[in-house]
Amino acid sequence: YTRTLLENRTCKLCNNDVIEDEMHFLLQCKTYGEDRKKMFIKAKEEVNNFEDLSDVEKMKCLFHNVGRQTAKFIKKAYNTRFLIVNRLQ
Repeated sequence: YTRTLLENRTCKLCNNDVIEDEMHFLLQCKTYGEDRKKMFIKAKEEVNNFEDLSDVEKMKCLFHNVGRQTAKFIKKAYNTRFLIVNRLQ
């Protein structure tokens, strides 16, 4: 954490000039799409209406209902992010 202003925390991976926050990382960034699919499949098995939830509710569900799969996603996505960002520098 470097105390960067929110408006300067844009995602360096999807190049859509979008703020890179926890929600973007976990639910939206296209860079992690394939890995996210596995996590979402597990979430849909556990929560019938997962696709209909708001992004905030999806995040709650991911941490409360499929925490292990979510942790695996975070680890893999963070490693992917680290490799790409370091390659860009």
